[in-house]
Amino acid sequence: MSLSLSQKAVILVTVPMVFEISLVTVLASALHRAEEARQQENRARELSSHLNNIMSMHLQRTAFLVLSNNAPSPIIDQKINALKGKMYKEFLSINKLAGEDPGQKDRWQALIVLANNLDATFTLAKLYYSKDNKEAAAIEFARVQGYLQQLIQLSDTLNEEQAQLLNERHQELLRSGQVINYALALAVLGSMAIAFGLLVYFNRGTADRLRALMKNTQLLAVGKAPQQALDGDDELAEIDSLYHKMHASLTNLRERERTILDNAAEIICSIDTDLRFSDVNNAVQKIWGYSSQDLLGKRVVDCIYKEDQKTLVNALREAAQGQKSRDGGQGEKQIRVEARVNRADGTISDTEWSASFSEQTSTLCCVIHDISERKEIDRLKQEFVAMVSHDLRAPLTSIQMVHSMIEQDLEQFPNLSPFTHKNLSIAQDNINRLMALINNLLDLEKLESGMMTLLPEQEELDSIVKSAVNAVSAIAQQNRVTVRVDVDDEMSAYFDAEKVIQVIVNLLSNAFKFSPPDSIVLVSAAPSPGENGFIRLSIRDQGRGVPAHMQEQIFERFRQTEQQDGRNHKGSGLGLSICKAIIEQHHGHIGVKSEDGKGSEFWFTLPLNQKCFTAADTTNRK
Repeated sequence: MSLSLSQKAVILVTVPMVFEISLVTVLASALHRAEEARQQENRARELSSHLNNIMSMHLQRTAFLVLSNNAPSPIIDQKINALKGKMYKEFLSINKLAGEDPGQKDRWQALIVLANNLDATFTLAKLYYSKDNKEAAAIEFARVQGYLQQLIQLSDTLNEEQAQLLNERHQELLRSGQVINYALALAVLGSMAIAFGLLVYFNRGTADRLRALMKNTQLLAVGKAPQQALDGDDELAEIDSLYHKMHASLTNLRERERTILDNAAEIICSIDTDLRFSDVNNAVQKIWGYSSQDLLGKRVVDCIYKEDQKTLVNALREAAQGQKSRDGGQGEKQIRVEARVNRADGTISDTEWSASFSEQTSTLCCVIHDISERKEIDRLKQEFVAMVSHDLRAPLTSIQMVHSMIEQDLEQFPNLSPFTHKNLSIAQDNINRLMALINNLLDLEKLESGMMTLLPEQEELDSIVKSAVNAVSAIAQQNRVTVRVDVDDEMSAYFDAEKVIQVIVNLLSNAFKFSPPDSIVLVSAAPSPGENGFIRLSIRDQGRGVPAHMQEQIFERFRQTEQQDGRNHKGSGLGLSICKAIIEQHHGHIGVKSEDGKGSEFWFTLPLNQKCFTAADTTNRK
């Protein structure tokens, strides 16, 4: 079991701390002993000094006493008294210093007692001298000499003791200094040894493991497998275990992504900044006939049809520039561009490239759709439109004109049977329906292909809505439906009046067809909720409604709510598709809100003004 990082940290902190505390304790003890020795040395010096002063002053007093006997003088008496005062102060100092050392206090106290006796005898001898009692004075003087001799002997003894004490304390100071020097040397050597030992321990237990962990991190960053997992159960081993699990998860994820890419029906590739293929999925083999290895490192333009090379290269470089996204911030720019590709077998494939630049990998991520079938369908559709326009519309126009001429000529024969008139009317209706269907198809193709030009202007909605209502008023009367208009007179928008009237007429016609008799159709306009800069125009009826599953599909070609609607209401199923195309050309939206059996509300939005129209156009182009 290996120690955790926190436990190792405790060791790194505790070992030096214990060593330093021990060292400080030793140094403090040595310094304390040295300080005590210094204080005792100073006290011994002071005691010796005071003792020497007392002896000197006693000798001076004795000399002055002899002079006083031979030649009495007040000056000598003053000096004797002055020496007595000084001696008293010296005794006080000795008494104070001796009190600090209980072992020596008794000896010094004996010295003080002896000095006091000497002083008393000295005073008594001087008194006898002053009274001219020489015999008594001589006796007391002899006693002074005896006390003085004892004092000298005791002083010598004490001086020797203080000298010995001074020597001992000096040796103690030297020993303390040596201890301090040894402790400092031990501190230096011990600190170096501890630091080196901890360094070795840390390197073996942590630094080597950290280096291994960093190596595994670097390997993981470049997508390679990490080295052998660290042993132990500390934090580093846990992190390394997470790295190994992360690598396993990333490997599994990459394998799944590769599986998805290799099994995708579309070509998915990445392109570097030199516009060379850096990765391609296996779909390229099936669609273009090249293997993935054939394209790796190959220039993109080498696969592109010559006439489309410049267009594709410019588009890819534009995507790689990472220009501003539509929200105004710096972001990835996605481009869509069509280009023809030279297949491996020499044939041409129509493709649509969807590409965006990744800042993290500095590569273009592309999805390439094969649109050869769509292009073929578009070609067939154009041929069909041309056929409808030329091969059907022209003959039908001729038939319509001939039929009208026949009807005019037959008016001269009033005796024609009702059956003939009925068949002529049916034929005219069928011709009109076919012409309407063909015209709607042509209009829808023009709108979806962008061939129909809009002429938008700032228009008042109220007048446009009323024009549309008037255009279908006969149908409303025929179906006994009332139309109500709730549009502000001052409300205006930016649109092509003719096209928007066509949309409103179509929506009103549908509302009339599916509304019950004596019902109301409401036309209203208001600012579009959640869509700034747009007006929302709604047409609400009280008909059967549109089922929820049909509300998205109803705007597709030939889609009707029920199959019999085309027969019962003579509709082609293209009206709502045309409405959707017109509104989308205005950069608006169209939709329906309905509940089955509770009526429908068809709505569409239009830009408020030219500025909103231009802004929406710019956004859609991006």
